[in-house]
Amino acid sequence: MNVVEIVVPIVVVLIAFGAWWWRNLRGSAAERALRAQRRAARRALARIEHQHLAALSLATKNLRAAEQAHTAGVSRAQASLVASEHPTGRRLAQYRGVTLYERVIHTPNGSAAVIGAKATVDSAGNMAVTQRHTVTRFMAGGAVLGPVGAVGSVFFPKKKRHDTRELYLLIETDQYSTVVQCKPEEGAVARNFAAQVNTAALQSRRMDSDRPVVIQAARHALEKASADTASIDQCRVALQRVEQDQVYAAEAAKAHAVVAALKPPQPRRQTTG
Repeated sequence: MNVVEIVVPIVVVLIAFGAWWWRNLRGSAAERALRAQRRAARRALARIEHQHLAALSLATKNLRAAEQAHTAGVSRAQASLVASEHPTGRRLAQYRGVTLYERVIHTPNGSAAVIGAKATVDSAGNMAVTQRHTVTRFMAGGAVLGPVGAVGSVFFPKKKRHDTRELYLLIETDQYSTVVQCKPEEGAVARNFAAQVNTAALQSRRMDSDRPVVIQAARHALEKASADTASIDQCRVALQRVEQDQVYAAEAAKAHAVVAALKPPQPRRQTTG
């Protein structure tokens, strides 16, 4: 251990002791008591101000949370109204370029009403047998079968063994038909999407008949959400109460007076005549 490693800690300790002595032990007993009173008065004032700042912070935080909750509620109500009024309705699902809405289905071949739509997922071989009439009819009408491309080579070799690996999603509407190729590992996803299409098709007629009632309810919900400011009003009153807290004002004024009274007198300046 060198000299520096010994001397430095000793110097630090001496400085700390000197500062403590200068603060607490210098002067007479009366002066030390006065300094202790000043420190206690400053701590009391700091405690009062800290409590008031904490109350202000909490009240401000509560007001901000109430305003954010109100904004979020209005936004949700607006989104619900827009969806109910939109011609397509809410978006329900999407799969490989096909997007399903409550009243419309968008495919690579165009858009059509969900009413009467039907979706099927099967292998190329099975679809060539079970859906031959549908596929032939839509090919004759000039339908383009999505990303699959060459329809005839996929579906119509009659003597070709059924393909159990390749999956296709067939969507039939009143206007057109679309076939979308699926990855073999996406069989469950594709079938779930087809089920959603078929469910939406079954519910679409009822939803169309209920649409005016749904729109009116959405408008009423938006008006109610916009007008519901009770929580914001309560939080504003609480914040104003903290800002105008007379008890705090009196305690703070008293603490300031005590601190001011205990300040050491300023030395008079010597004037030269």
